[in-house]
This record gives sequence, C-alpha cells and structure tokens, in this order.
Amino acid sequence: MGSSASKDSHLPQRPLSEPAGRGSLRKDQTNGKLVTNPTNSPSEQGSTANNNNVLQHRGKGTSVASTLENTVYEHVFHVTTGQTTGDDLPETSVLLAETAKKAGTPALLTHTNIEEAVFERLMLRNPGSKLVSTVPGSPSHAPPALLKAAPVAEPLALKYLYHCFVRWRAVKEDPKFAGASKELAKSENVIFQNATLCLQQPKLFQKQNVYAQFIDLCIDAGVNLLDTKSKIYEFIMKLVERMDQQPGAVMECLVPVLKMIRTKFTTEFKLSHANEISQYTSVVRLFTCSETLAKVFMEFNAPVDWGVGGSYERTLLGAMFALNPCPRGAEVPCEFFADNAAEQSTHDLHKTIMFIWQRLYTICEDINRILKTIIKLSPGLRHSVLNWLGRCLHANRGKVDLWSAHETEVFQKDFCSDGFSLNMCHVLLHLCTPFSTPGSPMLLKVKPSYTRAAPATDQQAEELCVHSRGLEDERTLAPYTEERQLPPEKCYTFICECFFLTHQALHIAYSMVYKLYKLNSSIVRLKRLLELLKETHTRRVIALVKMQLNREFCWYYNMKAALTEYSFTKMCLSFHVATATWLVQVASRDDVKDFPDVTLPLPVEIPKSLSSIPEFVITNYTMFVSSLEIFGGMDLLAGDRAILDHMMTLVLVFMGSPKRLADSDARAKLSEALDALLPRQNDDGSYNTSKTSGNVDAMFREHRLIGHLAGTVLNVFVSIEMTGQSVDDERKFNYRKSMHKLLQYMWKIPLHKQAIKGLASTAMKEIENTEPPLFLRFINLLINDAIFLLDEALDHMKQIKDLELERDTGKWDGLSAEAARDKETGLRHLGMMGRYRNVMANYTIYTLEILSREIRDIFCHSLMVDRVAGLLNYFLEHLVGPKQKEYKVRDRREYEFRPEQIVSDISHIYVYLGTSDTFCKAVLGETRSFSENLFQQATTVLEKIGVQAEFLVKFVELNDKLKGLEREAHHEEEMLADAPDEFLDPIMGTLMADPVTLPDSKTNMDRNVIARHLLSDQRDPFTNMPLSMDRVTPNTDLKQRINHWKAEQLKKT
Repeated sequence: MGSSASKDSHLPQRPLSEPAGRGSLRKDQTNGKLVTNPTNSPSEQGSTANNNNVLQHRGKGTSVASTLENTVYEHVFHVTTGQTTGDDLPETSVLLAETAKKAGTPALLTHTNIEEAVFERLMLRNPGSKLVSTVPGSPSHAPPALLKAAPVAEPLALKYLYHCFVRWRAVKEDPKFAGASKELAKSENVIFQNATLCLQQPKLFQKQNVYAQFIDLCIDAGVNLLDTKSKIYEFIMKLVERMDQQPGAVMECLVPVLKMIRTKFTTEFKLSHANEISQYTSVVRLFTCSETLAKVFMEFNAPVDWGVGGSYERTLLGAMFALNPCPRGAEVPCEFFADNAAEQSTHDLHKTIMFIWQRLYTICEDINRILKTIIKLSPGLRHSVLNWLGRCLHANRGKVDLWSAHETEVFQKDFCSDGFSLNMCHVLLHLCTPFSTPGSPMLLKVKPSYTRAAPATDQQAEELCVHSRGLEDERTLAPYTEERQLPPEKCYTFICECFFLTHQALHIAYSMVYKLYKLNSSIVRLKRLLELLKETHTRRVIALVKMQLNREFCWYYNMKAALTEYSFTKMCLSFHVATATWLVQVASRDDVKDFPDVTLPLPVEIPKSLSSIPEFVITNYTMFVSSLEIFGGMDLLAGDRAILDHMMTLVLVFMGSPKRLADSDARAKLSEALDALLPRQNDDGSYNTSKTSGNVDAMFREHRLIGHLAGTVLNVFVSIEMTGQSVDDERKFNYRKSMHKLLQYMWKIPLHKQAIKGLASTAMKEIENTEPPLFLRFINLLINDAIFLLDEALDHMKQIKDLELERDTGKWDGLSAEAARDKETGLRHLGMMGRYRNVMANYTIYTLEILSREIRDIFCHSLMVDRVAGLLNYFLEHLVGPKQKEYKVRDRREYEFRPEQIVSDISHIYVYLGTSDTFCKAVLGETRSFSENLFQQATTVLEKIGVQAEFLVKFVELNDKLKGLEREAHHEEEMLADAPDEFLDPIMGTLMADPVTLPDSKTNMDRNVIARHLLSDQRDPFTNMPLSMDRVTPNTDLKQRINHWKAEQLKKT
C-alpha cells in the first residue's frame, strides 16, 4: 500500500475488495461482515479472560465501502466502526462500538464524529482487546506481547496521540491523499486538541501518568529529540503552539513535567548516573527550543525565597548545578572514595578522578548549552537567566566567610553547596571563553563603572544590563570615595556582565581553598597521631583514628576531583590571564583603548577605575594558584612562558603598590602565588630542574620588568606588619614564609642580588631621613621576627620536653582518663605550635645569614648594630650553653627543630659582620648573654656538626679579636660607669651619644634608640601619641654637657 502506517507482520493481511487497481480508494459497498469477539483480552481489568488472544475480524455480512474521509481517519487514528471495507484501509484497527452505534447507517468516521471517536479510543483502558481485522474465516492468533506492543493497541493516551501524529505525517506525505487536506487539517486539530486535554485534565485518564508519558516520549526519541526535522520535535512544537493559544496553558501543562524532572535531580540522581542524567537533561534541553518553552522553564526555576542562597539549589536548574562530588556535610555520605580512601592505590584513585572529571565536564557542558541557548532566544530571556544567576550569587555572598571544612553543616540550608558553586563557575567560564585570551579587544568592553550601577528594580537591571548585585559593597582595589566615582554607561555589554558575574562566582567558590588548607592540616595531624598511638594505645582507639583519617581523605579526594577537572582548570587559567592583561592596563589609566606594554614606575596619579574594581578580581587569581599548588597542578601554569610573563606583570604592578592595591593581605597573597611557582628546593639548597622550572627561572631572569621585583617583595614584606591577635601573627608569618623563599631564590640570581644590594646601599645614604628607607625597615622587621620566633620556638621546645618527660616517667599513669586526654591534647597542640615557630625561625635566620654575606654596613650601623648583636648573643647562648639541655625533645624532626643549623647560621653571621669593629664592640657590650667562654662553647658545637674547617678557623680568629677588644671595652666601661641618670637613655640605660627631645612627652632619648623604635611603632613610647623623626628636636645643650662630662672622665684616667 502507499501508506507508511505501521504494519503488524503477525496479523493476516486485509484481502482486496471488488476488482480495482491497487492503491485506489473504493467508495462502493462490498460484502464483508464484522464478527465481534465477546470476550476481552487478559490485559483488560474486569473482563473475562480470553486465553486464545483471538482477534476480531471482518466476516460476511453487510458492509460499506470506505470514503476518502473515513480512510484518512482510519489511517491516522487506527480506529474503525467495523463496517467499512476497502483496499487502502489499515490492516488492523481498534473497534469503537459506541461510535459505530451512534453513526447509524452508513457507519463511517466523518468530520462530525471523529472527535468523539478519538475520545472513545482514549477512554479504552485496554484497546488491545478491541483489535479488528477484515480477514474472513478462522480467527487469527498472535502472542499477547506483540499485541500490546503494537502502536495500534497503545493503551497510554499521550503516546497513542504521538503515534497518531506520526501516521498523520505519513498520510500527509502520501500523494494518494493529496485531496484530503480538509481531513488532514481536522486530524491534526483532533490530535493536538486531545494531547492538550491529556496534559490539562490528567485525571480523565485513570491509572495513567500523562506527564511521565511525555517524558518517556522524549527519552525514547534519543538524539532525535532535538533534531528540528524529527517527528517527536515537530509533535512537541506543534503541541506547544496549540497550548499557547490558551493563556497560561503551556505553564499549566508542562510545569508538572518539570516537577517530575526536578524530583529526579533532587532526590534520585547522583553524578555516577550517567545514562539517566543524560536522558533527562535532553528533556530539559527541549525547553530551550522555543521562547515559549524557555519562559516556562525560567519561571519554573524561580526559587522559593530569592534571598536565601540554599533555595536556588532546590530548583531544577540548581539541582543540575549541584551534581558534583564535593562533600555536603557529615550526614550525607560521599558518592566516591567512601571506602578506605587513605589506603587506595594511586591507580585506583586516578581512575576514579578521571571518571568524575568526565561526568563533570558532560554535566556542565549540558547546562552551558541550556543557558546559552535560552540567552540567545530573546533579550527578555537573557534578562531572566542573568537575573537568576546574579541574584543567586548575591544570596550566597555570605558563604565566603565559612572557612571551616565542617562549618557548612550548620549553614547548609542557608547557602548552596560547594559543588553547586564550582559548577556555576564552570558554566560562567564557558560564557567568558570568547574573550578569555590575553589582550582580547573584547576586554575593552569591560567597564569598571558596572560595579557601581546598582539598579533598584528588575526593570532597571534589564535596561542597564546590570545583574550582578552587591558589588558596590565589596572592598575595592583602591579606596572608594564619591570624588572617585566614574561616569556610568547608558547600557553595559553582555561581555561586561559575564566578566563580573564570573569573578563573583569564583570568589564564592574559591572559599573551598580555605577548607582545603584546614583539611590538609587535619590529615597531617591525624597521620602523626596515628603513628604515636601505634606505640601506646589499643586497637579500638587506633581504629577510631583511622576511621576519621579515612573520612578526611574521602573529603579531600572528592574536593580535589571537583576543583581540578581539566577543562574547568584550563578555562580558569585562560580567564585569569585575560583578566591580568586587562588589570595592568586599568592600573595605569582610566580610558583604556588598547593593550600597550606597561612600563614601571606607573604614573603617580591613581586611576579612578581602581576604586570601583572589587579586590577579589585579583585574589581570585591567587586562590586559583593556591588550589593548583595544593593538588600539585602548578605545571599547568608554569608550562607556558607567555602565561608566566603576564602573571609576573600583574604581580609587579600591584604587589608593590599600596595605592593601587590598598589591602596588604591581597598584596601578600600575590607573593604567595609567586612563591607557588618556585621549583622545589632540595635539602642541600639546590632546586629541582625541569622544563617548567626552566620557564620559571627564565621568567625571573628575563621578564622585561623583573628589575623591580626586589623592591616589590621588600615593600610587601614591610607593609604586612600586624599586631594584636595571634591569628594575625600567624597570617603575617605565613605570608612572610613565601617572601623568605622568594628572597632566597632570588639571591641566587645575580640580577636580583645586585638589586637587593642596591636597596641596602640606598638605605645607608638615606638612613638619617625622616622617612626610614625601605631596606632599613625591612631588616628591622626581620630582626623583630627572628627574636620573636626563636624565643617562642625555644619556649615551646622546653614545654614539650617537660611534658614528654612526665609521660615517659609514668607521672600520667595515675591521672583520670579525662585528665590524661587533656595532657595528650596539650602536648599535640604545643607540638603543632612549636613546629610552626621552628619552621618560620629557620627561614628567618637563614634570610639574615644570606643577606649578611654581602650586605654589612647597615647591620653594623649604630641604629641597628646593638639589636643584631643582642639577637645573636642571646640565641647562641641558649643553643650552645648550659640551657641547651632544656630543649632536648624526643624527636626534633617531628617539630622541625634544627638547633645545629641555627647555630651554624648565627655563627656565619658573626663572621660576616665581625670585620666591623662597631659590631664587635656591640657584641661585647651586650652583657646579658655574652660571656668569655660563649664562643668556645659554640666552637665545640660547630666541630660536632661538621662545619668546614676554613670557616672554623675564621670563627676562632673572630673570638681572638673579641678578646682583644674586650679589654679595651672593659676599661671604657669603668670610666663611664658613674654617668648621671640624665645622661642615660631612659629605655636602654646607656650613655646617650646624640640626645633628642620628644615633642609630646618632652622626654630626652638617644637619637638611635628612638629612631629604631619608630621603625616598628610610629608612636611616642611614653604618651602613645603619633610620632615621626621629623618632630624630634636635638638637645644640643644636653649633648654638650654629656661630651664635657666624658672629656673630664678621660682626663681622670
């Protein structure tokens, strides 16, 4: 037959009617009588079972020839009144008894009864029991499964109507039915009228879920669902068009479908459910195929409370964003690495991570396609998408302050999950891809004034194209005042929107990095505890610690897999490099029109743009580098020399410029990012070599602005000085640790060594200036740090040694279980603090040692020499004298306690500076720690640790020199021993050489003493009022009297 309607090969063929050419339409009557089967098939509830599965068929008797109208309807809907015959009718149809009865004679399907006929067909609960054929004779038999599967007997209403549409399309394309346009139009109307009815009145179809049928139709279509030429696509689009004729009908009909999909994503799907997620995501993508559907989708995704961050995750779109392995809290088990994560092989871990990466990439790509397609449909829909994203980010701003890896459990309902945040970043980075290249002309469309637009209503947001909220409240690169406000744009570009939305999203997502630091610390602590417990505790306690360690490793690996997904990381890197090229231009001028090479120093005038750009635009880069460093991914950054150059330019422009980047924390984080690039240092002080380390080394040697690096590092070292709470000290020393590593690496490069020496030389020339020179402030803080850190470290070692002795001698055995636990906890805490202090002390002393090799004048200047000598004497006496026994802990390596190395470094500093008589006299003048046998004790220790013989000779020679100078110093000390109190400095108690008077307290002090004090604290030590050296006045009268008294004392001798 000409029709492409589906055939059932197991059913008997319909015999030809009166002689006529095959394919012609018969309008005359032929013989043929319908013989009905009085029983129903077993599948119809409430009917008598028919185990033979007999088909009803046409037999002898009265019949009527089919008309064109009837034939079209029978072909489309596969229904019949049972009395029609013809050679072009479907082979099998469903008998409609009620329609046949009402039709009268002749019983044909017509324009007037087809709607009722189709409705009757839809109401049949088991249409398979009503199948008819026109073959006369014995009943034909067919297996029940085939009967049920045949589209003719489709029991599900919406699926049946889709099959009708497929047949309608086949009939429409058949040239034999060219004259049936009226009947085809009617058929189409009936199909979509009833399809709409199904979705609007689902209760009419008992024991059917029409919304599930809609989803199944989409899933069954597979890749054809979104093919604009496919049958299912045409069916759905026509159905939507029909529904759209009634106000609100599309929303009414399709929201239940979306609810079912949302339920799947929120309660059932996990990241590993690849096939199911793919199928349902295809259905979601269907809602991007027209503006009408997209509006329904976006309205459906409105959160219950726009102001609560967690509400967004409970939407369909949010649930898709949330498909991520990041831990959701202690109550929600992780999907991956849950079983003995700490003991899995590297191969198994890598295999799981690769699977996670693949799944994350697929999901984020799908979400990206969904949102990008919707954005392109209309300006109104672009507003809807950007409004959803902007308000979501604003509602989750508080998430940035949750640093603890477990603290999110308390606020889980208030904010979206970490995985949600990361996937949103992934999608937004996709939108930024077109301009994520260095110096892209599209970056010129990013306007800093965007952050101050702050539209009051959604309508204003749509008109201005400003959807990122709360940016005006963020801390900016330079302080913001009304005078520094930029003129607003009439309308901002989509590129500008994507740029700031993406940075805002990264700012929220990167809060994970703080959690990772804490997680890392916890893992290290638990590993050490486990080793300790193996010696002293029962299996049960060890098992509990192992359980906790496995949990921490599980969280760590899940977070690692989420943060290091390859495409996400690559897009992040490209975006940050592009941002860096834009930022360095904005740092030099407001009206950026191109991307010329930046030169240093920058103009004195600070561009207003910097007062509108959020600080996180820079710190996002530093957090990105931190995440790469934690997971060993720095090769991605260091492997490209061009990328390194762009990043170094960013560092040089902002790290050393407090006026362009006001927050010292942010500038210090840039030094951490630079430190992360350094090759790993070996125990002998050398650095690992590789292709990537070669790129880094070339950058440090050849970058066109690299000559400014030394001053930049010292500037940020000085600017992060903090006082107050211990957490501030800890953060300060963490930053300075990075700077110590940078300086020690740079010292090996002649270019940087000369730059540092140049800064020292400049400091000597300007040492009397009102504003202390940079290098002077730097070494003053270096000495402050060394004194504080070494003192704290030794104190912790002493306490640890005492506690270990108590434990090992059995003094804890008599304690209660709780008291013993408190002791163990106290010991572990002291151990962590002591280890940290030792690490920082080692770095600080070593930096002093390498600097003093070739820079000596400033250390031996009267302003600094007493402090340097006091530092060296005090700690050498503690480490080589009788007190050294107080610091003998059980395992020095566990606490990074390296007294031999510190003694060696201190001894080298003595030798380097010992060429200066001023220094030697200061060493002798510091009598609190120095004694005549101090250097002999140090020599014994140096011999034990195996220092070079050449150095040992120099150290002994210095000791001999000190002995000679000591005799002279003793004579002078006796001569000036009885100086009047008014001639002595009130702080140091020494004879003043150059007395000055402080303006507020009117106190007289030695110029060097007050100058040294003001290097660290710019306040009068007696009144706490602000003070600078330009406000002190020389006391010439007192100086003359002191000099006269000294002369008189000399005469006496």
